[in-house]
Amino acid sequence: MYHDISFNPENKGHAYYLDLMALQKKFSFPILGYHCNPAQNPPDNTIPLVYQQPGLCY
Repeated sequence: MYHDISFNPENKGHAYYLDLMALQKKFSFPILGYHCNPAQNPPDNTIPLVYQQPGLCY
């Protein structure tokens, strides 16, 4: 599932990455984060970013 992700808790337009991480284990499919700046990806983030998936980006 593609999901908007934010690394800033003040950004209310996208889901905060820690909130998405809490949901990861509840689903049988992967959550992929997008609409974010991959350069801001924190080291503790376990949500794979679409940017990091070679076959999904141009």
